[in-house]
Amino acid sequence: MSLRDRTGERADPFTRAANGEVAGLPLALVPLAHLDAALAARAPGQQIGVEIANTTRPSDLAARFDRLALIAVGFPGFGDGRGFSIGRSLRAAGFKGRLRAVGPLIADQFAYALACGFDEV
Repeated sequence: MSLRDRTGERADPFTRAANGEVAGLPLALVPLAHLDAALAARAPGQQIGVEIANTTRPSDLAARFDRLALIAVGFPGFGDGRGFSIGRSLRAAGFKGRLRAVGPLIADQFAYALACGFDEV
C-alpha cells in the first residue's frame, strides 16, 4: 500500500500480520484482536502497530501507547468522520507514535486528517 504524508507519497514500511504472527517482522501491523499477543511476542527492537476501527475508544489503548509505534484508524467511507475524532482523541490522550488514517478518504480530507493529528493517509 502506498501512503501519503506531508512530504508526498511513499511505500508502507509496516508488514500486515493479519493473524498476529510478528516473528521476523521488524515493523508489524496487527489487528486489535491480536495486539496483546503481538506485544507479548515482540522481539527487542521490533516495532508493533495496531489497526483499529473508528469505533474503538482511545482509552482502550492508552495503557499500551508506550509500546506502539503506529495506530492505524479505519475509515469505512469518506462520509464517516468518526476517525477524525479518534485521531484527535488519541493525540489528546498522549499518543506520540505514528498515526495513520486508512480507508477511502478524498483529497479534500487530507489536510483535515493532518490537522487532527494524523501523520499519514
